[in-house]
Amino acid sequence: MAIRDQIEVVLSIDQSESSEKNTLLRALVNCLTPEQAVDLFWKSLDGGRDLLEACVRKICDDIGYGPTKTHRKLVTSLFSQFKSLSSQKKQTVGSLLRRLHYRAPKPMKRDIERFLRDSTYRSLRRRFYTMVSQGESRFDETLLIQLWEQFRDAECGWIIVKRGSPDYLKTHRAELLEVLTEGWQIARLYLRIIPDYPRLSTELRAIDEISYCYVCAKRRKRISVKTAIEIFERHLGDDRIGLLIWSLGQLRMNAALDHIVSSVDRIEKAQGESIARKSNWSPALEGSTVTQDERGALMLQAGLRAGWDDPEMDVYNDLDPLRQQ
Repeated sequence: MAIRDQIEVVLSIDQSESSEKNTLLRALVNCLTPEQAVDLFWKSLDGGRDLLEACVRKICDDIGYGPTKTHRKLVTSLFSQFKSLSSQKKQTVGSLLRRLHYRAPKPMKRDIERFLRDSTYRSLRRRFYTMVSQGESRFDETLLIQLWEQFRDAECGWIIVKRGSPDYLKTHRAELLEVLTEGWQIARLYLRIIPDYPRLSTELRAIDEISYCYVCAKRRKRISVKTAIEIFERHLGDDRIGLLIWSLGQLRMNAALDHIVSSVDRIEKAQGESIARKSNWSPALEGSTVTQDERGALMLQAGLRAGWDDPEMDVYNDLDPLRQQ
């Protein structure tokens, strides 16, 4: 069968929701040569999702076995044509470059990294930051600082917070704080700084008292019972009340915990009011009370806003009493 005929056969397959047809489509694409797969990729940019995905998988697999001149030309063409593509196609190409990077040899990896990180499109730079965060691309503090100072991308700043030098973090903490939107991110910043600059713990307390308690717990630095109770009373309705209680437990603050035990009813009331308020829902308006399921759903929404869905915060699952029943 001629090369053109093989491609036309693939394009003739009805791209329906049928799993059998999708399997056939992928099988046919898998039989194409690397050159045919690249040719079909360009044709499928305006086609169905299943065909496009089959092409991307085939190209990535082929590059994994060893890139050809056709693959190098593909990458170069993706770079040169990117600005002229539609928004949807830009997303497709960005995803393809990320996946190609994973399988590509070092020279091609460097070219892809350079294209992504220097792009004027934030969505492409975010793909580069993800690659660094997941260890697919080397952490280069000097480079990331340059990108941070040029673009001020929150994702770049977060990588620097997690892996940058304490001296840099201390000097530039004010700018970094501008892109750290959650308390747990602020806690991570000061956890990196305070061991070398302990006096900054006072600054953290003024910014976020719960993060302050968490950092004290991680560093085993005790606080007074009076201070602990005062902080607790000011944050009864905070999404992170569980983190505060956990921190006091880590510090073995029995007296403060005794006070919290006697305040359980007040905690539940304050939490319910806070969650309902943030969700723009009031049981009083509907003449009903919050059921356990409704309360759980509202707490989940509030938790996601607070950053509890971040993989690094999985430790908080251990603090959820519902998971222990």
